[in-house]
Formats: sequence, structure tokens, C-alpha cells
Amino acid sequence: MTDTYTTGLEGVDVLTGGLHAGTVTVVLGTSQSGMSTLLDTCVRANAFTHHTPAMICDRETPAQDRVKRIMSGLSGVNLATIQRGKFTDVQRDRLRRAADATQAAPLLFSNDHTVDRLRWSIIGTPPRTRVVAVDGMRFLDFSDTVTPDHDRNVLSELCEMARDLNVAVVATHPLSVHASGRVPTIADVPDGFASLADTVLLLNRPGLAATGRRWESTHSDLVEVICVKARLGQFGTTSLVADFERAQFISAAMAA
Repeated sequence: MTDTYTTGLEGVDVLTGGLHAGTVTVVLGTSQSGMSTLLDTCVRANAFTHHTPAMICDRETPAQDRVKRIMSGLSGVNLATIQRGKFTDVQRDRLRRAADATQAAPLLFSNDHTVDRLRWSIIGTPPRTRVVAVDGMRFLDFSDTVTPDHDRNVLSELCEMARDLNVAVVATHPLSVHASGRVPTIADVPDGFASLADTVLLLNRPGLAATGRRWESTHSDLVEVICVKARLGQFGTTSLVADFERAQFISAAMAA
């Protein structure tokens, strides 16, 4: 029986069966659909609630900015307020307590640029990481050369790494722009992803509408998570409510 870890969201755990050691879950969505927020929620639940050693690999966002996102969800202080750096006494106290929790939590940050380097970061840094969140899988390299099959090769190496190290990997990747403005389906998943990944989740934010080349929100915080593949779960859809001001998701049932 494999070790199983939470996504931090009950509805998603019901669909997927959670994050399983030795497997890769791919999360796909268009811009502003909440992919990074889903990873933040997952990492906070594992590292801070369940004390499961976790790692965030993010080549696009500086580590200090990623820490601010984690701190926002932990403290309840808006991310914009943290970025401005001006706090009330109450907010400062909340952030101080969140900082203490962050120092004690088994959470690591990585900006490794290849899957091989990420593998060695996991092996060489105690405590041994159990959950790996890769935000922006396309920014990783599988070799020194970019090929037309780059993204698929990176995913293949992530799957091999997950099996070899017995870690649960959850990674994000953008959906094709052709999926914008409608509910995505498995047909929108890049070639080879569905066969390689153990679980494939699509994010759909109905409150986003495409206007030319610019995304505009209709202020809806509802995000649908559509499970189109789950070797250890089930097909289906669950609804989440996004609190983007604090970089976190909550289940729609809890928000009602």
C-alpha cells in the first residue's frame, strides 16, 4: 500500500484519492485559473497541518515572493498588504506567528533548472521530502537542449523521479489558449501527458472571460477542478472557492 498525502482540499482528495507516493499529478489551466494557488494550498496543508516534508520548485517566482504567498494563507493577512510591507499591530502579530510556524515547518524551496538537479535536492536535503510541488513544469529542462518534445520529456523524467524516490509530485502546466473561454476537456491536454501522468486535473474558472488577448475577470471566485484521469481515483468535477487575496483555495461546501 502506497503512502498517501492530501491536496489540502477535501473535494479534490475524494476525486483523486489524494497524492500518492511514486506518482505524478498534473494540473493544467489557463492563465489566472488558480494553478499556483492550488499548489500553495497543497503545500501548506502538508507541511504545516500534517507536518509532511514538502518542497516547492518554482523557476518563475523568486523564493521570497513564494514565501509571502505561503505567509498570507497562514496569517490571513492579504498578499497585497504583505507586499506593501505596512501592517497594523494585529497583522504584525499574525505574521510573526506565521513566521514562527514557517521556520518550524518541513518546507523547502527550490529553483533547480533540471529534473536531475531537483532529484538531488530531494535526496540531499533532510528531512526527506515526501511531496514535491513543481510550479511551471515547462521551466524545467530534461537536458541541455530544448526539443519539440521538451514538455513531454520533462514529464517523463518527473514520473521516473517520483517512482525512484517514492515521492508524490504535483506539477502545473498551461493549457492551450484554444481552451480559453470554454470548459476544458481531455482533448486540450498536451500529447502524451494523459498516458504518462497518473492523475490529470483541469482547472476551469467560469468567471474569466477572454476579451481579445487580455483576460478579464467577472469577479467570480468559483473554480472547477475536473479530473479527467485518475489511476487511483475517479473521474468527476468538484468546485472550489478561491481566496486569491490570501493565495489559497477552500472547498465550495465550506464557503457556503
